Amino acid sequence: RSLCVVSSLATDVALSSERRQRVNVSTWLLALIALTVMLAWVGNPPVQRTQEARVMETAREMLGRGWHDWMIPHLNGNVRVEKPPLAYWLAAIAFKVGGIGEAAGRVPFVLIGWLTMLITAAVARKFFSARVAFQSGAILVGGMMFARYARLAETDILATCAATAAIACIWLGIEGSVSP
Repeated sequence: RSLCVVSSLATDVALSSERRQRVNVSTWLLALIALTVMLAWVGNPPVQRTQEARVMETAREMLGRGWHDWMIPHLNGNVRVEKPPLAYWLAAIAFKVGGIGEAAGRVPFVLIGWLTMLITAAVARKFFSARVAFQSGAILVGGMMFARYARLAETDILATCAATAAIACIWLGIEGSVSP
């Protein structure tokens, strides 16, 4: 009888290990599909929003000047300190790598959106399960507002990622400090 129980437990462990591998593969597949979808047609639609145009133009102006404009951004000759400079830096670096254009300027913001999805899925996996991680990532990327704003060269996705990371760190810190 005890041999049968041990055999049954070994089979259950093997099945759960196999199931975990399938879920891990599906989670990584989601991550790759999400990145592909988020990067697809990143240059469309053309820049229409004023804030996105300001970020891209400020980044473009950074390229033509010295290091001073990287520290104190300018837009049309006027100092632009209304927003943190990280968005301008990311777009300017992307312009240096990929050339000046809508698609190149948006790529860093798409990657930050993708990072937000990865953080969300990682926290869901840590506290719940791989299945919940997959679902939370899919729901986030499939949400209309997230899908739209994660593809624009604006500061919103940077703030979203920072807030998501901060909440994840707080939650992990609280859970890690509590002993059973």
